[in-house]
Amino acid sequence: SFMNNTVEEYASGNMADGFTYNSTTKVSYPKFRTPGGKYISLSLGVYSSNSNTYDRSSLCLINFPVCKAHGYSGATLAIKNMVGVMSLTNSQGRFGGDYAMHFDYFMKEFALPARVTAACYPDLNIMDATWIAPSDNYTNVASNRINTRGLLASTDPVALSWYTAKFVLTP
Repeated sequence: SFMNNTVEEYASGNMADGFTYNSTTKVSYPKFRTPGGKYISLSLGVYSSNSNTYDRSSLCLINFPVCKAHGYSGATLAIKNMVGVMSLTNSQGRFGGDYAMHFDYFMKEFALPARVTAACYPDLNIMDATWIAPSDNYTNVASNRINTRGLLASTDPVALSWYTAKFVLTP
């Protein structure tokens, strides 16, 4: 299946849909053919087989996280949400399992969310903070459902994450 398919970039001659994976950075991201026949690399842009080049300016990546506290990472905001572009195929082999992935690669010096964001930098980040969950991402009680009526946006996922954590999620 697409989700389990580890592939090379188009420029190497691999035209299959799947996820590229860099064993040094531990970053993976999708590449796929659209129904209209365009080849998309989420990191490099729209691929032209005629010139064997990528055009990043022809691709618009919109990151649309939902503001909530998160048990492992503290909060799901614009930077943490970008981890969602990765494939978790063979997470045991790549990261040593779910716990190690979160604590050794996400939360410590390895900074995997920052590495993913660098590889697939969003053009626009829209934070859905309409209903926030300030205590965690799994408790379904009234005190963990707050309607702020907020929607925030920025081209900078770091600034948006910081602002949302400080002025929306924390208070």
